[in-house]
Amino acid sequence: MAAFLGLIAAVTAALIARSVMVSNHRQAWINGLRDDLAQFFTAIDQIHFRIMAHSQVDTRKLGEEQRKARNDGMLAYRKILMRLNINEPLHQQLEKSLEALLKIQDENLDEGQIVATVTLARAILKREWEVTKYGWFTEPISGLKSRVRRRATSNK
Repeated sequence: MAAFLGLIAAVTAALIARSVMVSNHRQAWINGLRDDLAQFFTAIDQIHFRIMAHSQVDTRKLGEEQRKARNDGMLAYRKILMRLNINEPLHQQLEKSLEALLKIQDENLDEGQIVATVTLARAILKREWEVTKYGWFTEPISGLKSRVRRRATSNK
C-alpha cells in the first residue's frame, strides 16, 4: 500500500512540475508577444507622426527616419507573426488587422482602426493568460465567469 501511495505521489509531483514548467514558458511567450505588440504600435505611431510633420522637416532626414520606423515596425510585425497560432481565429484576425495598419502610407491613419487592433490584442493576451492560469479548465471557468458577469450587469 505504501508503495502504491508513493507511486501516486511521484506521478502527481511530476504532473505538477510539468504544469509549472509549461506555465512559465507560456508566461514568457505572453510577455514576449506583449513587448512585440508595443514595439509595433510605437513604430506605427512614429511613421504616422513623421508623415504629419512632413512639411516642417528636411525631406531627406524624414525619409531616413521613415525607413527606420518602417523597418522597426516590420521587425516587430514579423516577430508577432512568429508568436501567433495560425489555427486560432482571434490570432488570424490580429494578423490581418496588423497587416492593414502596416499598409497605411498616407495621412489617412484611422485612430479607430488602431484602437480596434489594440483591443483585439488585449483580448488575445487576456485569453492566453486564462489558458496559462486555468489549463485544462479554461473553457468551463471562462464560461462560468462570463455568465456571472452577464448576470451582474443585467441586475444593475
